[in-house]
Amino acid sequence: MREALDSKMTGQPHPTLGQAAKTALEYRVRNGVALDGPCDVYELIVRQGVELRFMEVKSLEGFYLSDGTAGQINVCAFRPAGLQRFTAAHELGHHVFKHGSTFDPQLDYAERFSSVTAEERVAELFARYLLMPRRAVHKGLVNIGANVKNPQPSDIYRVAAWLGVGYTTLIHQMRWSLELLNQTQLEFLLGAKPQAIKQTLAPSIAKFGRSELWPAHASWNGSHIHVEIGDVITGISGGNEGIVTAVDRACHQASSIGRCVFPLVGGGHVQVSVCRKEFVGFYEYRYLPEPEDA
Repeated sequence: MREALDSKMTGQPHPTLGQAAKTALEYRVRNGVALDGPCDVYELIVRQGVELRFMEVKSLEGFYLSDGTAGQINVCAFRPAGLQRFTAAHELGHHVFKHGSTFDPQLDYAERFSSVTAEERVAELFARYLLMPRRAVHKGLVNIGANVKNPQPSDIYRVAAWLGVGYTTLIHQMRWSLELLNQTQLEFLLGAKPQAIKQTLAPSIAKFGRSELWPAHASWNGSHIHVEIGDVITGISGGNEGIVTAVDRACHQASSIGRCVFPLVGGGHVQVSVCRKEFVGFYEYRYLPEPEDA
């Protein structure tokens, strides 16, 4: 692994995509992240001593800056939650493989592997396996009682939320990297619209717009949900408690900045951290209420 990480500096060939996936799994284990659960990539990044910043640059998904000793990961503040986390994991891949400073523009899925450098492909695979390893995807489906061999759109959405990734991102990972879906299943699942899925899972919300839905489940015990004001959370119990407001008995909406631990329906607890919409700034300040005179 050391040879793979130092390949750029020593002039050796780039690590293979298989080595990138293996490195991601080893990185999880080395940092105490179970292979069958979600990875809180934001907390993982700051534990490495790497700065994490949300930026006001709409033309880039993110970028990684390195001066040879310290690193800084930058993520676009205006992207959906799942894409922000995937971008953070991608930039962490650049850090782990010592790629030096990199800038990542907007790319659709097909472009990611056809029009990018070897370094970008390595960082992409690292991010996929850091956030969506086979054991975690399988366990997520089993946890909610889904048919693992024939999951439905709502199943995929719920597991994607648990893992902190986008609906489409998880589908592609299951089809192309994990080979858990066939082409017919891929097309069926991609045909479902996340907005319609959210409406099905939380019918008491009239319109989601750009707000996310976090369908928490008892199996989310110990997880950390990063949300923005306006996001909807189901599966937690309690009423109007500080950072969330009850819409009804089954549904809550993030309403103010801060952190709180909530009981899960069915047992266990989950930490919820709420930031303002499209937060710009360093991660360490993301969940701190702004001064009243700001």
